[in-house]
Amino acid sequence: LGECARPGDVEVLDALRPLVGASEARLRFQAVTAVVRLAPSERVPTLVDALADRDAEVRRLAFELVDEMWDRRETPPELLVAMAERGTDPDPRVRLWRELLGAERGLGWSSDEILRVVSGVERVAHGDLL
Repeated sequence: LGECARPGDVEVLDALRPLVGASEARLRFQAVTAVVRLAPSERVPTLVDALADRDAEVRRLAFELVDEMWDRRETPPELLVAMAERGTDPDPRVRLWRELLGAERGLGWSSDEILRVVSGVERVAHGDLL
């Protein structure tokens, strides 16, 4: 729906908003993607929530969407705070995304995750970074 509907489509957004809190991670994943693309005014709160989602794929997606939506100088402060809190995330892919975006934005969030991945201590598939 995020690719079929036009930004601001009230009917589609009304259908999507409840799915952001769905019990199934795959529904939350798709709903977050669509709401972020269709409702610019809802991007920040939707992504703040997604960064704290119980599913690692949804949290990883939130970092990807932050990277897609804002360049390093424009990232809203609320998102920077939510991103900083993921430094102890149990999933190495999420920690890696956090460190990469933090490095790109000059935030100094070093958790050595990049070194752990490069050295092979943590295994992250190439597709997890795209």
